Amino acid sequence: KRNLEFALNTYQQGSLEIPKNDYRVLATLDEVISMLNSLQEAPAWSFDLETTGLDQFTGKILGIGFSTSPHTGFYIPIHHRESLSLPHVCDLCHGLGKYEISPESDDENGVVQKKRCPVCKGKGATTKASELTKFWDGPSYRRIGERLQQLFTTSGAVKIAHNIQFESKWMFRHWGINLESLYKKNPYLLWDTQMYAYFRDPYTSDGSRSISLGALSTRYVDLVTLKSIWDDVPSKGPHDLSLYHSTEKIGSYCAGDCDATIRLFTEYSAELKDWKPDGHDQWKFFHERLMGNLFFVGAMHQNGIPVNVKNLELAREKVIGTCLEIVDRIKAATFTPYEAPVGSNLAYKVPDDFNPNSVVHLRNFIFNKLKLPGVVGTKKEPKKKSSTGGDALEIWVNQYGSDFAKIILEYRLVDIHRKNLISQVERMLNPVTGCVHPDIKVWGTETGRLAVSNPPLHGMPSSGQWAKVVRSMFQAPDGWLLLGADFSQIELRLIGWKANCKALLGAYAKGLDMHSYTASLLFNLDIEKLDKKKYPENSWMRQIGKTANFAWCYCGSPQVVIPLLGNALVPDEIIREKFGADPKDKMKVRVPQEDLL
Repeated sequence: KRNLEFALNTYQQGSLEIPKNDYRVLATLDEVISMLNSLQEAPAWSFDLETTGLDQFTGKILGIGFSTSPHTGFYIPIHHRESLSLPHVCDLCHGLGKYEISPESDDENGVVQKKRCPVCKGKGATTKASELTKFWDGPSYRRIGERLQQLFTTSGAVKIAHNIQFESKWMFRHWGINLESLYKKNPYLLWDTQMYAYFRDPYTSDGSRSISLGALSTRYVDLVTLKSIWDDVPSKGPHDLSLYHSTEKIGSYCAGDCDATIRLFTEYSAELKDWKPDGHDQWKFFHERLMGNLFFVGAMHQNGIPVNVKNLELAREKVIGTCLEIVDRIKAATFTPYEAPVGSNLAYKVPDDFNPNSVVHLRNFIFNKLKLPGVVGTKKEPKKKSSTGGDALEIWVNQYGSDFAKIILEYRLVDIHRKNLISQVERMLNPVTGCVHPDIKVWGTETGRLAVSNPPLHGMPSSGQWAKVVRSMFQAPDGWLLLGADFSQIELRLIGWKANCKALLGAYAKGLDMHSYTASLLFNLDIEKLDKKKYPENSWMRQIGKTANFAWCYCGSPQVVIPLLGNALVPDEIIREKFGADPKDKMKVRVPQEDLL
């Protein structure tokens, strides 16, 4: 942000001239064929698609843009709308109604008054734009599609995109252009600037420093205003620019994205060629390994996972039925306050309108009636004493014997399957393929693991009474089987090997469970006492050991683990010995007395 402000100030003071960009929207077939022919001999070019949504099976391609050099770009419209009836976003209904501001008349406080939305009148009604139609006649449309296929399959240029996974699935679905097969023939002719942005700095994926094209292109002051095209698109409305903007404006935006991508490629490719830490060829590693990962997970997305609709309905009914049963038990039970006098009959029932999903209801009952102590420093709310998160509930169960916290935890463990998985599978079940097609991203985490969302399939239970119910929603295609596999503590094993850590290597050589081993050191227990089959009541200690291990692996703050240890009756001297005295410092990998890590 500071760099952007400095650049803008510099331009405004007239010491530098804002470069002019040459973006063209091609409206005749001769122009299109001529420009595509020019790409055939170019050494490199970037490309970008504009679409009516995120689902390639039900959506349509609005157009495709290209750029061969900075400050240039052209756009080929594919579909368009002849008229727009939705030029603005209504700030009353947040829907698709027109938005109007009254004439320059201020109220008594000097505030400009805005008229009520004339279309939805605050009720959320919508209007329709004209139907989406092909920009070209039938023969021209087919010729453009054939020329694009020929260009991608025969051109020896480096083809660059920002998030090539997205472009790949749409182009394969609508034009039969298979970028994965092109990659297999020559992995050095495809480039993803987003993949490289993550590769050069994985910690940009945490949200504070985004690797999106919009964020990365802010270094180019002449492209800053392009992203404002999305200001008119409601966050909850259709992801379709053609509902709000003309073909010319969409084309200029798409060409600008291509321009930004070719500029990033120019910088990144020069950097990558000179990047050889410890003699390793990063150029080869990026192309042959990381780019290959993109197409591998892209194929997983494209294939999808078939859903058994009947089992999906049964799973939903069973989960909802169990949740209602637990709510009935909660309302029928009485709960004794914490530190109630011995022998007293003091007990409370939840109100008739009690909702276990309401944080307000939970806080009122837990703190005002049961008088349970607040828990400080849970994972999601590190500074709130009034947290009712899962960490707090587990502490109230394990350390304070709260029956109410135990039954709420039981409810959440069931309801999370409905909320986080079953409902999302229902919503995202593709009517065309009968599958869910989850978004799988290589750059979604700081840990190097894949990020799976829409729906979050990594959240499926692997064991327990609900594992079979939830997993039965998915089925293999005829003639195939679903295979499940998992690494065992792979990160800790890699750390032990890379750091040549005798403690880790020795523990694994003995066949020890590292999470139990860590917990045994933290709680001064014999490791046999942490066998979950023999001593299930101590399983929560192993979970804390696991949390500590991964906090060390990924330089997590002691705030992640110390609150759990502090509420688990662990002496302060052990916390200081294992984690250091200052909780504000990042954890540093060091060797304590027991040679841990």
